[in-house]
Amino acid sequence: MAFLNMDWGDKGGKFFELWKLEPCCGKPCNVKDGAYCCLTWWCLGLCNVSKLYAASLDQDCALINHLLPSWCCGYCVAIVLRRNIRKKYGIGQDDVMNWIGDWACFYCCGYCSFGQILRAVEIKDWDWISDVKAGGVRVKVDPFKMLRQ
Repeated sequence: MAFLNMDWGDKGGKFFELWKLEPCCGKPCNVKDGAYCCLTWWCLGLCNVSKLYAASLDQDCALINHLLPSWCCGYCVAIVLRRNIRKKYGIGQDDVMNWIGDWACFYCCGYCSFGQILRAVEIKDWDWISDVKAGGVRVKVDPFKMLRQ
């Protein structure tokens, strides 16, 4: 069952630890940051996923590269996103069994899997509003890539 990568240690914790809200809801967890997190994910979830997907590739967020794939095939992007974050932090292997594990984690409990990803990254990695304020809306960035090398 190691291929499921259910425990990411200090980068995301265990798969099922939904009660852990840091750093998504602030570090330490607080009402102001928690409200910002909940509100932006509720209202701008697709934009935040796109920004997070871009951050997993170490790219600036762009409409064609990140928002369009997230909108057209969000489930596929979620699986690739989990794989990219794992690879970014050196968690697990990059083989077929680990890809199956990423798929299984999202298929069986997307909330748990996404919570683990949010615990592994910093707020700046998903905060689309701050990104747009700093750099505006980008249409496309080069190179177009889906997987972290």
